Amino acid sequence: MKNDKMILPTIHLNGSSAKSLTDEYTQARRAVHDAMNAMQKIDFNNRDYYPQGQMAWLDAVRQRQNLFNALAHVAAELHKIEAHCFSFIK
Repeated sequence: MKNDKMILPTIHLNGSSAKSLTDEYTQARRAVHDAMNAMQKIDFNNRDYYPQGQMAWLDAVRQRQNLFNALAHVAAELHKIEAHCFSFIK
């Protein structure tokens, strides 16, 4: 049976500190947001797709949205881990 529930790190004395994990997950999440921002700046235009046929542009738009959604999902999952780790900082 597949378990899709996020397994969060256990914060304890012999493991990584809550602060270091929070900082590192924050950096990772920010990098994903940077990727999302970079994607939005791409010159994405129908003129680069129409020679491939009528459906190419619509397929490209759908695929681009799927990529963006995947990045948004990764950012959200990183945020969950980040918030979990942050909750242990005293």
